[in-house]
Amino acid sequence: MGSLSWFCVSIDLRKGWLTVQVKKNQQILGGIILFHMVIMLLVGILFNGADASLTGGEIIDFNVGWTSTGRGGKAPIEELPYRWNSAAGETLILERQIPAEYMGRTLFFISAGKELLIRMDGTEIYSFGRGDKSFLLRSPGSAIHFVELPEEGDGYLEIEVKSPYADAAACVERMRIAERDTAILQVIGERLPILVCSLLLLIEGIVILLLAGMQKLSKKPTDGMVYVGVLLFWAALAYAVETGLLSLRSPGHWSGGQAACSYLVYAYMMCVPILLLAYEMQKRQSGKNRVYKILSGVCIVNIVLQFILQLANIVGFFQLTWISLLLNIMCAGFILYQLSREKLLTTVFAEKQSFHGVPIEMSAIGLMVVGSLADLLMFLIRRYPDLAVFGRWSMLIYGLIMIWGYVHKIVENRQEEELDKKKLLELEVERKTGELRKIQEQTEKMLSETIEALSNAVDAKDRYTSGHSRRVAEYARMLAERMGLDETKKKQIYMAGLLHDIGKIRIPDEIINKAGKLTEEEFNYIKLHTIAGNHILKEISSIEEISVGAKYHHERYDGKGYPNGLEGENIPQIARIIGIADAYDAMASNRSYRKALPQYLVREEIVKGKGTQFDPVIAEHMLALIDEDKEYQMKQTDSLQRTILVVDNEPVYIKIVQYILRDEPMYTILYSYEGHEALKILEEERVDLLLLDIKMPDMDGFEVMEEVRKRNIDVVATFMSADKDFETIERANALGMSDYLTKPFLPIELKEIVHSLIES
Repeated sequence: MGSLSWFCVSIDLRKGWLTVQVKKNQQILGGIILFHMVIMLLVGILFNGADASLTGGEIIDFNVGWTSTGRGGKAPIEELPYRWNSAAGETLILERQIPAEYMGRTLFFISAGKELLIRMDGTEIYSFGRGDKSFLLRSPGSAIHFVELPEEGDGYLEIEVKSPYADAAACVERMRIAERDTAILQVIGERLPILVCSLLLLIEGIVILLLAGMQKLSKKPTDGMVYVGVLLFWAALAYAVETGLLSLRSPGHWSGGQAACSYLVYAYMMCVPILLLAYEMQKRQSGKNRVYKILSGVCIVNIVLQFILQLANIVGFFQLTWISLLLNIMCAGFILYQLSREKLLTTVFAEKQSFHGVPIEMSAIGLMVVGSLADLLMFLIRRYPDLAVFGRWSMLIYGLIMIWGYVHKIVENRQEEELDKKKLLELEVERKTGELRKIQEQTEKMLSETIEALSNAVDAKDRYTSGHSRRVAEYARMLAERMGLDETKKKQIYMAGLLHDIGKIRIPDEIINKAGKLTEEEFNYIKLHTIAGNHILKEISSIEEISVGAKYHHERYDGKGYPNGLEGENIPQIARIIGIADAYDAMASNRSYRKALPQYLVREEIVKGKGTQFDPVIAEHMLALIDEDKEYQMKQTDSLQRTILVVDNEPVYIKIVQYILRDEPMYTILYSYEGHEALKILEEERVDLLLLDIKMPDMDGFEVMEEVRKRNIDVVATFMSADKDFETIERANALGMSDYLTKPFLPIELKEIVHSLIES
């Protein structure tokens, strides 16, 4: 067998599931086969055919010297066993003289399906079946007879044999004489392998039924286990009865229990094909297959007819044994054909379970076919009374293989369940991780959008530095990437760049937007934005050093900066990066009094500031970025000048808008009194903001906007109307209007909307 390892089946009744642990699938069968072999080996050692090994008593063969008297007259019998065909009710008498030294001992032999009457010197000493008047108590099977010979007498023995069936094959096996205990032990020794086979079948059946019960408790498919378990359990009982050892229960007298047990044997043989078909139909859901139905019907008819013929004393079960064996071969053969046709794609066992390429279940069914065929040939040739010489062993191997298959299947299912649980757990973890990641992304997006909004608010406060914070953040990120900083650091630097001027929110507008030169006091106010920005941002703990960038981005490398006059490497790295990016954008951006400086001048200023205003290492990286920017893309490309189109049929509101925005030199105001002219202007001019009245006589504001959308004119628009109905506001939102300004409005309201919409 090679090295075999144990397998363990642990059952938890509370949870209702099986846990089967195996190292290798082949070791399951190995363990089962080893168990069977050990049992059979022990039997072989204990009962190896040596009569004296059991009792030490003498056993005499008593098979010659017999004569028979029947319808053909009196004739000598050459040697027992003796077989003949008899008519219904025909009597055959076997006669022989018993030597005096054998008197007082026990004569023992086997007969099949016959009534016996044994006389010694004309006196009845033994009978079998003669006193049973009820046809239900007539034995259809074989029995072992133990006849106690009288101690005194002439010793003339007559055995009267009678068959209740016509043309029945009668048989009297070899006869032997021994002391009673020796005879009984000898018969037990000869029949013990069959009993052991029955015991092993019983164990197999119980194991499979237990597996089926556990599968049922765990609400899993039983895969036909119940039918296989019942088949093995029934086989165990039938083969145990067929040993004939029940005769030991009441030697010399016929028992109704023996008859009932004999019926059990033949009923088993008739029901084997039905149980096989039922198993296949349940497992493969083959109930709609006509052949299965026809074979099942034939088997049922066979059972009914055989019982009728047996009970009516027309033909005995034993004579019809060949029909049961033939049906077993036919049904098992058809199952084999179906399995080979399906290539095991729908069978209970996996395709990889095979003996040298032959699938397991096909191997098991094939063994049953071979065993039944051998028994059929043995019956037809010899009319042997032992009905299942080969069938019992093929059934034993069948049960062994089915246990292997079921245990293997349970193992696979358990492994699949564990794998499914693992997959489900992984999916759940993945789902939860996805949810957490989504929440994190939403949080990061919200934070990013909040920072972007704050950055836009800062830039909107200083109308001359549109987009400054975004550009500084982008230049700072480019520097961080060139310096080899990690993604987290680059993200922190970008966010800090967006909010580096957040402190300007606390600086008065008149100082921020002053057109002329600042006084010393006003410049000191400007410098406070670094400290204010630090106080505003220091509570944000999710982005490290974001407040540091706001506070120290105006420090100089030579220590002449503000607010703390830090010098060299004492200035935090994030502030040194943002500082040079801030200075670069100041030179490369448009101002109200000048355009962006040429690239070469910007480069010269960076070179001049190395080691004084800027960190020399970071300055080199900045110069490298400038040198790579051949087309001078790193600058403010949009103009500060903005065009606003006011459309209103009331001239007074056009004049109000012009008056409120009179101090905004970068705004050019265009106007129109009706919709068609406004559409013409929008197509001819670049308009940054459209202020549109709703109620106009020729073409109302909604119609104008619908036409703007149809013509794909890209313009930011807001309604300017006296209509205070919320449904009108909702309709405007559905049309994609950026805001809704209600007439009459305050100058500060108009300025806020204009500044916000233009800068966005």
